Parts: sequence; C-alpha cells; structure tokens
Amino acid sequence: MAKKHAPKTPAQAQTAHGEAPVGTDAHDHPSRKRGSLDSLLDRSIENDLGAAADRQSRIERELAQVQHSPRVWLWAVRIAFAVVFIVNVQCALVFAFDPGSYAGAYQLEGPAGNAAVAGLGVAFLMWNATYPLFIWQPERFRVLGWIIMAQQTIGLIGECAIYLGLPAGFELLASSIMAFAAFDGFGLAVMAATFLPYLWASRE
Repeated sequence: MAKKHAPKTPAQAQTAHGEAPVGTDAHDHPSRKRGSLDSLLDRSIENDLGAAADRQSRIERELAQVQHSPRVWLWAVRIAFAVVFIVNVQCALVFAFDPGSYAGAYQLEGPAGNAAVAGLGVAFLMWNATYPLFIWQPERFRVLGWIIMAQQTIGLIGECAIYLGLPAGFELLASSIMAFAAFDGFGLAVMAATFLPYLWASRE
C-alpha cells in the first residue's frame, strides 16, 4: 500500500527545487537593504561632489576670463592714468597761479622765486598735455601711453639726480624734491601695473 505523503510546505517545496527556503534569508534582507541605501548614498554624494567641482571649475574659468579681459584692464588704465593726471594738474595750477605760497619750500624768495615756481607749474601743464587723449581712448592712442610712461620715468630720474646733487644745507629743498620723486615713482608704478597687463590682455 502506497504511503501517503503529507503536502509539502512552501519552504519544503523551494528546498526540493534547490531554492533556499523562505525564512532562511530573513536576516539577510536588512543587510541587503542597508547595502543598497549605502550605495545610493555614496552615488548621491559622488554626484554632489562632482557637481560642486564642476561649478567651482566654471567659476574659476569665468573669473580668469574677467581678470584677463581687455575691457577690465582698459578701465583700470583709464582710472590709473586719470588719478596721476588730476594730481599733476592740481599741482601745476597752484604753482602757476599761487607761486608765492610754494616758493619757500624750494628755498626761493622774491619775484625771481615766484617766477621760477610759476614756470615750473607751466612746465607741469605742458607735461600733462598728453594725458587727456590717452585717457579718452587708450586702445586707439597706445603710443601716447608709452610717451606718458617715458615722461614719468624721465621726471623721476631727473628729480633723483637733482636730489643726490644737492650740497649740505638745503634740507628743505631736498625734502620738497623727494616729495615729487616719491609721487612720480608711485604714479609710474601704478600706470605700469595697469598699462602693461592691458597690452598683454589685448595682444590678440
């Protein structure tokens, strides 16, 4: 007489077909879920980091383009040369129209001293006649930029030579000359720091 077999449970049926019985991996599901979540989190972090790196790279490229933009340097040149021009003209005008107030600083006196200082003011005005056209259109009148730089360099060298050639006893005159030399040196440095990079940025 054939033995009756009890119906197999789903777990037994899966075991019979070579599959793991239900419930044997009950403790594996949480670990797989955690692994999937960790993987998704890692990919999300990598994507965020990649996007942030791309944004930073793009910003750096844009800043580099702005810093090397000829238009930015064009306005820097205008401002630098305009500042030097304004100070020079202001000095020239007070020397030319009020020489008596400054003659003493050069150890000069009387009509002859006033005339010397006024003449210096007129020379300053002549010196600065090249500035306005260049400040207006630096890209068109670049040669004037070189002329202005040459004028400033000549003035600085001349003032230093005069200062070094003064004998003892002219301390007031020496300090006045050095004040001019200091400003001319500063002006030359500021103009060169904008004009030369502008030429480099617009070389193409």
